[in-house]
Amino acid sequence: MMKKAFLLLFAAFTSATLPAATAAGTPAEYYPSPMKWNDDLRGVATDVSFLNTRPAGANGRILARGEEFVESGTGNPIRFIGIGMGGRAALELSKEDARKLAARLAKNGVNIVRFHNIDGGNPRDSILDTTRNDTRKLNPVMLDRFDWLFACLKAEGIYLIMPLKVNRQLKPGNGVPAGTGHKFVGRFAARWIELQKEFARQTLLHVNPYTGLAPAEDPAVVGIELNNEDCLFRPWIDNEARIRQLSSVHRAELEELWKEFRRTANQPESPLDAATPAEKAEFLTAMDARYNRIMRDFLKNELKVKPLIVDTQMDWGGLAGLEREALSDYIDTHGYWNHPEFRGTPWKFTRGNWYVRNESQLKYLAEPGQCKLTELASWRPAGKPFSISEYDYPYPCDYTVEMMPLLALTASRQNWNALHLFIHGMTAHYDTSRITGMFDQTNHPGKIGFFPAAALIYRTRMFEPAGECEELILPRKPHTLFANRFDRAWEKSSGGKWRNLFTTRQVISNRRLPLDSENIETERKTGAAPKTTISVNAQRDEVFLRAASPRGIVLIGHFGGKSMESGGFRITAREFPGNFGAAVLVSRTGEPIASSASCLLTVAGRFDNQGIRFNRRRNSTQVSAGSVPGMIDCQLGGGPVIATRLDADIALPADGPRKIYRLTTEGARKGEVPGNWSDGTLSFRIEPDHEAIYYEITR
Repeated sequence: MMKKAFLLLFAAFTSATLPAATAAGTPAEYYPSPMKWNDDLRGVATDVSFLNTRPAGANGRILARGEEFVESGTGNPIRFIGIGMGGRAALELSKEDARKLAARLAKNGVNIVRFHNIDGGNPRDSILDTTRNDTRKLNPVMLDRFDWLFACLKAEGIYLIMPLKVNRQLKPGNGVPAGTGHKFVGRFAARWIELQKEFARQTLLHVNPYTGLAPAEDPAVVGIELNNEDCLFRPWIDNEARIRQLSSVHRAELEELWKEFRRTANQPESPLDAATPAEKAEFLTAMDARYNRIMRDFLKNELKVKPLIVDTQMDWGGLAGLEREALSDYIDTHGYWNHPEFRGTPWKFTRGNWYVRNESQLKYLAEPGQCKLTELASWRPAGKPFSISEYDYPYPCDYTVEMMPLLALTASRQNWNALHLFIHGMTAHYDTSRITGMFDQTNHPGKIGFFPAAALIYRTRMFEPAGECEELILPRKPHTLFANRFDRAWEKSSGGKWRNLFTTRQVISNRRLPLDSENIETERKTGAAPKTTISVNAQRDEVFLRAASPRGIVLIGHFGGKSMESGGFRITAREFPGNFGAAVLVSRTGEPIASSASCLLTVAGRFDNQGIRFNRRRNSTQVSAGSVPGMIDCQLGGGPVIATRLDADIALPADGPRKIYRLTTEGARKGEVPGNWSDGTLSFRIEPDHEAIYYEITR
């Protein structure tokens, strides 16, 4: 009934949304292109599971050595590309479903999963026993499901990040004042910290019956995350209001910490209310670092955990994060492009209350400006591995196909070490023929569909790091300067706020200047220039990225009605809806494309759910939905997900004739495509009725 209603609604609003539909309900210029969350078909061209060493940890545990993750057993550097997973998507799986899910992720090149939101209050989302009046016991059924999924992922060569605090709320039985939230207070209140330690002991020392190891000693666990997206000092909100809203118990506790802070600094005693904003900022920054030290000392010295430890995300708290995360073993960040914004009530998806930017990041990279990738680059401290544990282009977005190849290219040039999309969402209990939510990767072909190519590009290092590195040397206590903002600090350098991410690596030095002034220094280090090429240019409202290496070539942009070429790979496309697409050609064998016995071409334009009703700007929908982030129902349309039909001529370098096959979304061959080889060039045509985003090119 719901799907039928979607189609009726769709027919009434085609002028504001999609082209005219066929009799079956799919617009004529689109075709159904759902992906299977449990796709475990192996031995096909989209299967890059061979990149994983099984089981995870077989080559020793992962260490942080300088700005690289390395395997302790081999000393070899390793890069991670993966996804977040938590809640019911992890805890409602049968054992067979968990096995298939792990196989599907490995097939797509995933070698790390960041567990997330397993400590909430929803009984379907949590390993906590939510029936109790406290949150001090684990649910044995949910814990067993978690253990099994952990074991399945490990068996597929997928490493894990363990969370300690994401969404846990305390109850009266926990012995805290009524109304106690979990943000802010959880970083200084003694009872909160005690309960976090208890949860760490319960989860990290628990021996998984399916692996025979506790996470604290399992080499498959790369890291332990103390506290998701939380810090005491956040310059962009009213910290004074947060302090005033504390319960009397927690306010008294914070006052005692303030007195101790003043005594340690040999300052006269005075109430916290009398402190200046700058003094409060310095105090809260110090308390953030204190929390990190307390938890790190407990984990390392009392529980004897062996994985790496990270506190929270570097960008939380602005430049103050540099002091807090100096104690972490690696640096972590989050970043979203096209994130929904709200004109009124946050996270309320009523008509007219929310919108997305719905634009490409490429135009901000052509002439470097502020976008999520330039922001991420400006946050990296020197000397430690750098991880992005949440990244996404939330749906709806017409430019999603650029996300994975662009992220892989940027991370390669900047020498970042781990990339995770957020989040692997609904599975067997939902209709996964559609895009199942704003932040869901599970069935969005523009996201998970580009994983195999992105994994090959990034994990096999098809593109070298930028030859030039700029190191920003800041004054002591930089969080007291530059409005506590990374971009303001970079702006003081001769290069201005934003750099060309494909020519210049960015790091913030761990050295500090001797004076607390707004003076900074930059040190440029020039190494060998990359032999591979990446260029971005904009022409009016159109953008184009061309990247070429011997083993991988990427073309992204408004190539509908045009021709794009790089490295001997060319696409000449007729116009299609939006005219924006991505074509990524990679060798699967480690050999150059021209001589490779197996290459994969991933090529696509726009993806949408059927019946989605956009406003005229395509940056919001015309239908109100609930207040839950990512809620779909009639707001985001129904399944199956549809893809734009492409009509294009393809040419690529080849040292001899090849066979070309169009593939299903699972990678199975569904038909041979005629091709022509002449004088070192292989050519063939993508036809609208191919209905494929994957093409296999093989001897």
